[in-house]
Amino acid sequence: MNAWKPLLLVTLTLGLLGALPLTSEGATRSKAAKRPAKVASPCLQPSGGTWSFGQAPTGCAPITNAKTLTDRYPQLVFDENRADEKRRYTVELHAYLREAADYYLAERRREIDPAEQSAFRKAVMALAHQESFWSHYRESRKDGAFKIMRGDANFAHGLLQVDERWHPKMTMNAQGEDLTAHLMYGLDMYFQGWEKAVKAPCVRKGNAEDRARAAYASYNGGGQKLCRWTNAKDRWAKNDAGFLAKWRGQNWQFLGAMEARRSSVDISCLVEGKRDCTNVIEMKVTKLSHIIQANAPRAEMGTAKELAFLSRAQRKQKLVS
Repeated sequence: MNAWKPLLLVTLTLGLLGALPLTSEGATRSKAAKRPAKVASPCLQPSGGTWSFGQAPTGCAPITNAKTLTDRYPQLVFDENRADEKRRYTVELHAYLREAADYYLAERRREIDPAEQSAFRKAVMALAHQESFWSHYRESRKDGAFKIMRGDANFAHGLLQVDERWHPKMTMNAQGEDLTAHLMYGLDMYFQGWEKAVKAPCVRKGNAEDRARAAYASYNGGGQKLCRWTNAKDRWAKNDAGFLAKWRGQNWQFLGAMEARRSSVDISCLVEGKRDCTNVIEMKVTKLSHIIQANAPRAEMGTAKELAFLSRAQRKQKLVS
C-alpha cells in the first residue's frame, strides 16, 4: 500500500494516507478508519431533490451551526426557492473551483505550465460534476432549512463525495462540512492520481484527457486503479465513462460559467488561516502542512521520494531544517 503525505491537512488528519481500492467513492483510506462501517451516520432532517447543478437527491442538516457556513460562503449556497438560481449558483461555483484548482496547483509546482493548469482546472470541474453535480450547500424548498449534500447511501459527503467509511475525521465533523477544507482534502486525493498517471501505461504522453481519466479512476477506485477506464468489464468502469462525459461536455458552460469572473471567496486566506480577510475561518480548519510541520522533530521529516510531492515552501522548510 503506497503511503503519501497530503499538501493540505485538516487539524485532525495529520497522518499519512494510503490508497485502498475497496470503495466506489474516494477510496484513499484514512488511518483512523481501520475497517469500514456498515451503517452510515444519521442523516438529520433529510430532504429530497433531483440531480441538477447545485442540487442532489439527498441533503442533511449540518453538525456545524448553519449560520457559520452561510456567513462564510453566502454566494455558494444553492437556494431552491430562488428564481434562476441554477445559473447564478453555477457561475459562482465555477469561479470558486477555478481559483481553488489554481491555488492548489501553484502550491505543488515550482513553475506553472499553462497547459497543465488549464487541464487541471478542467479536471477539477469534471470531478466535481461527476461526484456531486457541483452540490454542497443548499437551502431546502421542502423545509427552508440549510442542508449539506450526501450520497452513496449517505456514506459520501459533500462536493467531491468523500466517504466516511475511510475518512471519518474529515467527513463526520464541522471541519469536513467546511467547503474549502473539504475541497482541498479531496484535491489531495485526486492529485495523487494526477501525478502517478504520467507514467501509467494507459496514458499517452502529453495527453491531458488520458491523464485526467486515470486520475479520476484512482480517486474513485483506489491507487491501483489508474487504468480501470480501459477495462469495460470492470463493474466500476461506468463511473469512468461518466467522468469522461463531464470532461468532454463541460455542461457548466451552458449555464454561463466562464473564466473571467472572480470568486467571492478568498481561498488562500481560508486555507492558510489568515486573520485579515473577509471570509476568515475562525476555527482555522485547514493549514498548509509546511506551517504545521515547522516545529516538527527532524526525524519526522519526509524522505526524498516524499519531497517530490511537496510545494516550494515545504521543500525549502525541509531542506533547511
